[in-house]
Amino acid sequence: MELTELKDYMGEEELSAIARLFVLEDESFKTIAPVILNSIQDQVKTTEYRTEMIQQLSGKNLTAQDLAEEYQKISDVIDENPEELSEEKRNFLKQVFVIVYNSMIELVNGDLPLIQIPIELCSPDAKIPTYAHEGDAGMDVYSTIDCTLAPGESKIIPLGFKVAIPEGYELQVRPRSGFSARTHLRVANAPGTIDAGYRAEVGVILYNSAPPILDIGDNDHPRDGILYGPSYTISKGDRIAQLVLQKVPQAIFIPTSDVSVIGTNRNGGWGSTGK
Repeated sequence: MELTELKDYMGEEELSAIARLFVLEDESFKTIAPVILNSIQDQVKTTEYRTEMIQQLSGKNLTAQDLAEEYQKISDVIDENPEELSEEKRNFLKQVFVIVYNSMIELVNGDLPLIQIPIELCSPDAKIPTYAHEGDAGMDVYSTIDCTLAPGESKIIPLGFKVAIPEGYELQVRPRSGFSARTHLRVANAPGTIDAGYRAEVGVILYNSAPPILDIGDNDHPRDGILYGPSYTISKGDRIAQLVLQKVPQAIFIPTSDVSVIGTNRNGGWGSTGK
């Protein structure tokens, strides 16, 4: 069984490791094989791998059934020449293909959807939004300018890119918890919304919530008014907020004469829960 069928679905490092495994005696193979399988399991979960898979699957119009049948053919080929590989190694190779094909089936079914968002960098200092860790909900975004915000001041911080969000989705601009904990800087309209139809440069409205103190002096030393309070300087490349991709259903409002008869009526107003 050649490993060429795996070259489109796996990195060179993993393929080399598998090839080296096959020359080992079965006892040594049994010890190392689970480690390689765990490594492949981790690889197929990464955003980078899933992005590459989506690009490869794009335009092929494959269904989950097509992929299942393709896997079965490969499994049959693996068993065609049992003299080439021991049963242990054949089963291992099948498990590798199961991991790879299951990851593709999940993508085709939309179980783990990756939404492609075209992005145009319009500043030499722009950075593409990034997930700090696998599985994070929010993508960090970065300032393209150096600026200082005085107490009570707000500014739009440009991010240096434009996006074309697919219909049915929005990008929400949210604060970063560490950024908010360390400073008085806040995302002024959190969560901000970037609509699917928005094509201008994306920016974040930051507000220095530190209260300004107006010093007008005293009778002997009057002043025109000097603002005191902590100012904050943002440097180019600083992570200042995060973006979260959200699905957006469309609402239809249906006029009715009395909403109190629909569902549960609490007859409450602001603070009606008593909290």
